[in-house]
Amino acid sequence: MRAVRRLLWHWLLFTGALGITAWLLPDRWMRLEGVLPAFLAALLLGLLNALVRPLLVLLKLITLPLSCLTLGLFALVVSFVMNALLLWLVGSGWVNGFQVPTFTGALVGAIILGVVNGVLSVLLGRSRSALWRG
Repeated sequence: MRAVRRLLWHWLLFTGALGITAWLLPDRWMRLEGVLPAFLAALLLGLLNALVRPLLVLLKLITLPLSCLTLGLFALVVSFVMNALLLWLVGSGWVNGFQVPTFTGALVGAIILGVVNGVLSVLLGRSRSALWRG
């Protein structure tokens, strides 16, 4: 039961981060038309991220020498590009009401989404534990 609550919390948090990101970006880069498309897009992005994660680990192992040379920055770039690709894929028509028409929008959106999600996680981390107690 605790795992389900945690999963739901992350889904809500990511949905909020996606909504804030879409609000910050111009419509030509990312368009979100309501709460339901935000929930569905966040769900799809989470599922795809879980499916792609083993591929990402393999890719990071293959590029390990380059990551060592760049002090880990290349691994960050690989993760960033993978998240941008997933964002672009989901925003290309998989969810009605959520659009990411250009790859530039996906790149900028991935950066902003990561930052907003991190900030929300830090800010709401303590309130999450108080919410689910009881």
